Amino acid sequence: MSLNKFMHPRNMYRKPPDFKALAIKYPEFRKYAKQEISGKISLDFKNKESLRALTSTLLKEDFGLDVEIPLNRLIPTLPLRLNYLLWIEDILAVNPKTSNIIKGIDIGCGASCVYPLLAAKHFQWHMLGTEVDEESVLIASNNVTRNTLSDKITIQKTPERTMLDGVLEADTVYDFCVCNPPFFSSAEELEPQNVARSPSRPPPRNAMSGAPWELVTPGGEVAFVESIIQDSLKLKDKVRVYSVMLGHKTSVEKILTALKKPEVLQVTSYKFCQGRTTRWGIAWTLTPSVTLPTVKQQQFHKPKSLPFSHTFDMDMKKTLEMLRQLMVKLQVTYSIRKSNDDICGMEITALANTWTNSRKKRREEKRKQAVGKSENNNTEMKPEDSKSVGPEVCENERKGTEERVQIDVCDEIISEKGSPKSEKGIERNPDPVTENEIPIVGTKRTCDEEAKCSNNPKRLKVDNSKEVLAASKTEPYFIGSLLLQQKPCGTDMELCWLRGSGGR
Repeated sequence: MSLNKFMHPRNMYRKPPDFKALAIKYPEFRKYAKQEISGKISLDFKNKESLRALTSTLLKEDFGLDVEIPLNRLIPTLPLRLNYLLWIEDILAVNPKTSNIIKGIDIGCGASCVYPLLAAKHFQWHMLGTEVDEESVLIASNNVTRNTLSDKITIQKTPERTMLDGVLEADTVYDFCVCNPPFFSSAEELEPQNVARSPSRPPPRNAMSGAPWELVTPGGEVAFVESIIQDSLKLKDKVRVYSVMLGHKTSVEKILTALKKPEVLQVTSYKFCQGRTTRWGIAWTLTPSVTLPTVKQQQFHKPKSLPFSHTFDMDMKKTLEMLRQLMVKLQVTYSIRKSNDDICGMEITALANTWTNSRKKRREEKRKQAVGKSENNNTEMKPEDSKSVGPEVCENERKGTEERVQIDVCDEIISEKGSPKSEKGIERNPDPVTENEIPIVGTKRTCDEEAKCSNNPKRLKVDNSKEVLAASKTEPYFIGSLLLQQKPCGTDMELCWLRGSGGR
């Protein structure tokens, strides 16, 4: 779900950029823009070069900035950076100015130097950008010079693990600092399978970019921010507002706990929402005259799970019996919680999705019955008929029956997405019920495949011919409440989703 409507009210990217107009105006961006069948222009966000083209094009179009962004460094996304700076602007707006010039610090400005460039160009602030990597310092300095902003931006090389202490000018008071710290504590955390993500969330849309030191730091973002907190306790009101942006929701409470110091006078937090990405900002101050406002944000509420309702034209007793038979057939367990003459409530649990493709299941059942009848007819053949048939014909008929049985067994394990294609595939004749449907192609199951399934004790076969992991170690696919109420004209049923890996 897109979170654009929860962006900062003044963020220009609440309305997504017009890719078509950008592709017409900028040839470099046009290289990566693709036109869909509907005519809509799209971009491959998994491609780093596409991401770079988008960011550099937006910087040029919306801010008049010509920025070099190397592919082997972090490729910034502008809506998020702009959200952060707009929040800082809100904090500064409620506090009296100490000077006509707003001065800020960006801890780890990177090669693109995007925070200082946006702050200087869009907000007219003066910025100090610090960076530990020599090559990034050189590229950032060139970006500042190229955009004639040397009078407002200073890039400074700092030793590794140096935050603020020992960097700031002795006679200068800074209005704020911003920081986008490395999120991860080890390279292993970058692997998709190790990312803490709920099963219902879609995978990240954008390609991951950045040099190792821009993504990983010992102790992760919590340890990095704790170092900034320690520097703030030494520098006190040398910086009026300290702030950081966190990438993990679990880090927020840890940082708020670390800020519970007598010297820290005020703390505030903010949620940055853009696209499918959420980040968290935390700001604190050790200056008595500074006020940190609590910004009221539009709340995001998950949609409520609406019940599935249906009315049966029968009394509750018959309805309950019909549902019981259906649940047994679908391997759905139930537990009655309340029952009387007018109402029956129960909790139902399904370990797997056993109710989809029911039409296909019915066709398979009819095919099995047809094969069974064919076998019975062959075994009940009259003696005089069998005498008139040669041994070769009988043998061929026996092999043909075995072939059909094997095909039916194979069909039971064919995936929902379609039948596997093979040069040795055998095409079955369509059954009388489904003459107009595309015939299913089946392949024989090998002995190795049989062994793989039969030797795995952790798999259970369900009646929709799928295999599911044993429920002892997996969350049920569906857990819900089922309510039946006796009405004068029949029985009302309400089915509600409670939880489960299958989602609402």
